[in-house]
Parts: sequence; C-alpha cells; structure tokens
Amino acid sequence: MSRSARRRQMIQGAHEYARFDKSDPFTFSRAMSHINNGVANFFKRDDSVIEGFYNADPVQEERTLENGEKYFVTAHKNVVRP
Repeated sequence: MSRSARRRQMIQGAHEYARFDKSDPFTFSRAMSHINNGVANFFKRDDSVIEGFYNADPVQEERTLENGEKYFVTAHKNVVRP
C-alpha cells in the first residue's frame, strides 16, 4: 500500500472516529494532529504491519419505538484509538 493510500485510510478512520465521538467537538482535529505528528500511523512489528490509528466501523442498527414502529440508526463498532 502506498504512503498516500495509507494516509487516506487514516483520514477516513479519523472521520469515522469523529462521527462516533460526538461529545467532543475537537475529536477530528486531535486525530488529524496525531496523524500529522506520527502518533497515529502504520507501525512495523517483526515482519507484520500493525494499524495504529483512529477508526470506527459504522453499522446500521434497528431500533423499535414503544408503538412498535421500527427505524434504523448508525452506530459504531470496533472503535480504535492509538
């Protein structure tokens, strides 16, 4: 994977993490600062590459109102911080 592709993946992960953590308005800025300063990155350990950056997987969850009406919300699973 090229350096620019890795950076795009890290930025996309930062966006997903910021969508997960809505309580902090500076989440995305902090994640980008960590990406730009090398705190969040891909790391090599032995012969394998380890992902060490922000990420969260968005999933659609079904919810039900008291009247039985169903609707979907976006939730986040597999939340990762470096």
